[in-house]
Amino acid sequence: KPCPTENRAAQAEALMRCLGQALGQQAKVFSPGAAEYTFDELWLMQLAAASARDDDASISFLLASRAKPEHRRLVGFLVARVSEFFDLV
Repeated sequence: KPCPTENRAAQAEALMRCLGQALGQQAKVFSPGAAEYTFDELWLMQLAAASARDDDASISFLLASRAKPEHRRLVGFLVARVSEFFDLV
């Protein structure tokens, strides 16, 4: 049985893998510790924050603004799961 740390890493990796398809282009992400954030990172942080506060209207808006319809449910699910385990905001 995988340990919780492995599950967390797997969910974060799945999110990053599917994000390019969902956005229609590869997501731009800077290395950890960078002085600035990319637009994609800011969007993900806003989505994670909305998920953490159970703000369905903001989640729907953010997903509809960038993600292809067929990927919105998966991206929303993965962001919700990842935001439970990682301090994204």
